[in-house]
Amino acid sequence: MMGCHFLNSKVKKTQVQHLSKYMKDTGSIILWFTSDISDIIFGDTVWELTLNSFTEINKSIPIQNISITIICR
Repeated sequence: MMGCHFLNSKVKKTQVQHLSKYMKDTGSIILWFTSDISDIIFGDTVWELTLNSFTEINKSIPIQNISITIICR
């Protein structure tokens, strides 16, 4: 999903639903890279990639200073 940073949450949700259907139909795995922290609501799991680590994020804990978020669906 390239260039989605400008989409509002409603449109992103619709796009994620299309991607979810595509994954089910094709057995694909989609990695969604984003710098927008609000995008973590769209992932089943959320990972933070930094220069020093690659760790899973607990969505219930407030997150600060994220450089890149990887959402795996």
